[in-house]
Amino acid sequence: MEDTISIQQVLLQYGSLDERTEDRKGNSRFIKYLRAEGHTVYDCTDDIGKTENANLVNIVKNCNSHTVDLDVSIHLNSGRNDLSGDNSTGGVEVFIYDKSSNSPVEEAERVCAAISKKLGLHNRGVKVCGNNLYVVAKTKAPAMLVSAVLLMIRTTQTDGMLRNVLKPL
Repeated sequence: MEDTISIQQVLLQYGSLDERTEDRKGNSRFIKYLRAEGHTVYDCTDDIGKTENANLVNIVKNCNSHTVDLDVSIHLNSGRNDLSGDNSTGGVEVFIYDKSSNSPVEEAERVCAAISKKLGLHNRGVKVCGNNLYVVAKTKAPAMLVSAVLLMIRTTQTDGMLRNVLKPL
């Protein structure tokens, strides 16, 4: 059975990175790679919301306008203050609503382990977030938020990283 996936990528603005520019570059690559693997993918990125809350509401509205097997939100974070570009890694974790039979527990574990192994990031594991993450809590389909602390502000591993993030999906 072909998987149907909606995807939203969030890349925080940090240092010299522009959130909107980097987000769109990565998002189009994610979609391209998933489609090449035979998946139906919907881009649920929001370009209208002017506040964080409006952005999240619009993303969920976009996601819920499609019937999908899985909603995946990718959050690329450079949260270690790696302004010198030391290429050190932080970690990767995947957030899910709960560990019920409807939740993508196995998929989340595979994604977390694969990213950790392939990119040398610390595997922080799968975390249950309940209602604490709006997109995970409010989408109709089972959802996960992949959060990778990449710390690679000054490196050029983006394309390979994107391919490796997608393989376990």
